[in-house]
Amino acid sequence: MIVSKPTPRKINKNGQKSATAEFVGTFLKANGEVRTMHFATSEKKISSHIANGTMATVFDVEKKGLRKFNFAKMIGTIAAVN
Repeated sequence: MIVSKPTPRKINKNGQKSATAEFVGTFLKANGEVRTMHFATSEKKISSHIANGTMATVFDVEKKGLRKFNFAKMIGTIAAVN
């Protein structure tokens, strides 16, 4: 996994900065289609889902909405977008 240091982007409900960053990754969808997604989430969340091989809800930057990224079917690596 290639990641850069997350950049604080917003203030959460507790008044603290939430460390999110943008990434690009590719995975195999349930229907067999290959999907490359440009998404925003935290580095901690990505590390956890890769280790467990689970799906995660992330913010799809291109479609401007929440989507699922299947880390169990990930192809290649996750790259941070600077």
